Amino acid sequence: MGLRAGARLGPYEVLAPLGAGGMGEVYRALDTRLDREVAIKVLPERLAEDPSALSRFEREAKALAALSHPNVLTILDFGCEGAVAYTVTELLQGESLRTRLLRARTSWREAAELCTEIADGLAAAHSRGIVHRDLKPENVFLTGSGRPKILDFGLARRERLVDPAAHRPQQTQTLETEPGALMGTVGYMAPEQVSGLPADARSDIFSLGCILYEMVTGSRPFSGGTGAETLAAILRDEPADPTRSGTPMPPDLAGVIRHCLEKRPAQRFQTAQDLAFALKAILAGAPVSAPPGPVAFSRRRSVTIGILGTVVVLAAILLLVARGVPVRGGRVHSVAVLPLQNLSGDPAQEYFVDGMTEELIANLAKIENLRVISRTSVMQYKGTKKLLPQIAQELNVDSIVEG
Repeated sequence: MGLRAGARLGPYEVLAPLGAGGMGEVYRALDTRLDREVAIKVLPERLAEDPSALSRFEREAKALAALSHPNVLTILDFGCEGAVAYTVTELLQGESLRTRLLRARTSWREAAELCTEIADGLAAAHSRGIVHRDLKPENVFLTGSGRPKILDFGLARRERLVDPAAHRPQQTQTLETEPGALMGTVGYMAPEQVSGLPADARSDIFSLGCILYEMVTGSRPFSGGTGAETLAAILRDEPADPTRSGTPMPPDLAGVIRHCLEKRPAQRFQTAQDLAFALKAILAGAPVSAPPGPVAFSRRRSVTIGILGTVVVLAAILLLVARGVPVRGGRVHSVAVLPLQNLSGDPAQEYFVDGMTEELIANLAKIENLRVISRTSVMQYKGTKKLLPQIAQELNVDSIVEG
């Protein structure tokens, strides 16, 4: 820790050290202008002349500055004092999630509540095109009131967003990562990160699934004697059934965890909002159907979707024609896929049906110049008695798919 009490960085007076890591030293400080205590993160002197380290430090500040959410650390300022680069954030009182887990295993309800808030924070970041890429218990802070705050966006990546109204990319900063580079922390990296492939929002969902698994079972879903063995386990192995850990939990929660930890991004929750929605339903006691098991589910789903995908699309087209949905110039410009109905009579198939809905939305979204309503927005119409014209008007679309 290079700064002593009384040192000044612009208008900030250092009061005491709080801790240090590989990419920064953190101090408690006083903002002499507003007479309030803040936290200051300083880039270590040994890294101050490293262009890549300085770039990462500035990138974290810009990523935090783009966000405003109660579950994300709030940045207040950024500056340089001589050769010292620093960021100023709110001062948090509490402990890291890692420290909390070292004391005792959490109950399933506490774990679900915390991960719901973390998912909400991720959803805010993802909505601004920011992917964290290094989510782990060390980067989640629990305040004195128990609220989780996502920290350390140093590895964050900003994606090119598409304005759904104008169908053109919004201007955002994009981090260029060397192909094949591993970005993240062993044990919490998604398979695509382990393979050196680009990470997206679904990679953060995998990492949050690892955290949720660890919170309710007391162990990590993927581990090995060495880092290389752990990376291999992420690519190859299925995690042990969390319900066999000895911690009582609803079967639906185990299903949600398995869904987060799917090897293929397309088979996970597609948005953090969807994950938060599922966790809130479990906490409210609402049924959330779970897959029968990770291996069997993955194989059955991939095969069945391959067989039925075309059938569903053709059925959707027939529905549009048969119902005579009016569209401008005879062309569909916007569409909402209503939650598909489970007509099998088997409640266990509900999870598969929801997966088919997600798959159809994801595939239609690939069509250029077609605006597709998100799954989060259409799920409110699951089991609804509203007429299709009313739903189309509420969602501002010219076509509806049901099946």
